Amino acid sequence: MKKLWILFSVLGIIFLDQLSKNFIQSACIEPVSVIGSTVRCIFVWNEGIAFSLPIGAMVTIPLTLFVVLFLLFLLFGKKVGFKGRNILFESHRVGLLDEIAYLLVIAGAIGNLVDRIMYGKVVDFISIGTFPVFNVADSCITIGAILILSRELFRS
Repeated sequence: MKKLWILFSVLGIIFLDQLSKNFIQSACIEPVSVIGSTVRCIFVWNEGIAFSLPIGAMVTIPLTLFVVLFLLFLLFGKKVGFKGRNILFESHRVGLLDEIAYLLVIAGAIGNLVDRIMYGKVVDFISIGTFPVFNVADSCITIGAILILSRELFRS
């Protein structure tokens, strides 16, 4: 019950991601400049994963489900370890920054998973300079991953 805010946050991010993708599919037929010529709205289908790497749904869907389940374990205070051939689950305290990082990655992964299940590909629409086109879910995954990595780097 105490982590109900996490559930509502994840659902809210997924809702905003899907809402933005549905809006773009119907409203953004041609590229539109948002800020000068650097930031544009352009509707594209991404059949791959990060940076449009060509990996099919047969790999991305199970991989996404594995990552989401693993992060849920971490989010709810279960540390996964190995001892010999045995997998150990130990309880640990999860800080607020970790909770935010995990929920961002989980929400982003589920947002893109919804697209993969519905369309077999992901709707991308934010274009900044020459960087690959991305979406709200990709932004959440990136921010969450940066938080997780920076937390791990500075933990010691």
